[in-house]
Amino acid sequence: MNKLRVRDLVVRYGQLTAVDGVSFGIPAGGTLGLVGESGSGKSTIARAIVQLASVARGQIALDEVDITFARGADLNELRSRIQMIFQDPYASLNPRLSVGAMIDEVLQRHRSLNADERRQEVGRLLEMVALDPLFADRYPHQFSGGQRQRIAIARTLASQPELVILDEVVSALDVSVQAEILNLLRELQREFQLSYLFISHDLSVVRYMSDSVCVMYLGQIVEWKETEDLFRQPEHPYTQGLIDSIPKMIVGGDPNRIPLSGEIPDPHDPPPACRFHTRCPFGPLAHPERAACREDDPHLRIDKSNHYAACHYPLVRKELA
Repeated sequence: MNKLRVRDLVVRYGQLTAVDGVSFGIPAGGTLGLVGESGSGKSTIARAIVQLASVARGQIALDEVDITFARGADLNELRSRIQMIFQDPYASLNPRLSVGAMIDEVLQRHRSLNADERRQEVGRLLEMVALDPLFADRYPHQFSGGQRQRIAIARTLASQPELVILDEVVSALDVSVQAEILNLLRELQREFQLSYLFISHDLSVVRYMSDSVCVMYLGQIVEWKETEDLFRQPEHPYTQGLIDSIPKMIVGGDPNRIPLSGEIPDPHDPPPACRFHTRCPFGPLAHPERAACREDDPHLRIDKSNHYAACHYPLVRKELA
């Protein structure tokens, strides 16, 4: 059963449709990766799930219960069950509060514990993310970026969530620290059976963390597959372009790589039909006979392997490596 199900989600900011008809599911204890270039709508989806962005159309369900427009006590319960960790841990931590006080705030809001129990729980949560419980009396500016992200994780766990949305959580960290945080997240997921929505522009990180991946372009999902299938056999040219943008140690380069050329179109006025056709190396720019790309919306079609791709002419070549 899916822990979270999003159906036909539409989010608008004025005249801009930031998310346009997106649907996906995240199984209990699983991780869905959400990738795409900046402006594709990834973070807007996250904000809509936790009700920081208004939903124009569609449904968001947690354990098959509609939470799209939760209010009052229902919203408070929702925010204990779904938590979000952001890219910049320093910006998300209150500089005026000690680490212990920040975690204690969450415990008071979402857990029925007395003062002594909360004090013990703060120490336990810090230990859980490999920090000394004595750090509870320190302030955010006294910690490194990696330590601050561990504090953000501890604060998130304080409400005992079931789903955690991770929005570019390691992109601001050094590579060695990134690995530590990612391994910590995987350990915590196994221990608490957490479900993750893992948002990133870094496909290498997404590949390490995710069971399946949704690829977004201009507010729409263009491909959704199990992770290794996506990297081994992408069907959408945009997905292949993203994969080929990952640095690879190939002497002399790879002549078969698909470059992502051109600029992302204005999201206020996206191209008709296939939104990628203005940049696609296999579309009507290179193959005029493929007029369907600029005339008919390919939609997200399922194949016999239960994989989804929105492309009139899906790729059939194997991964080049």
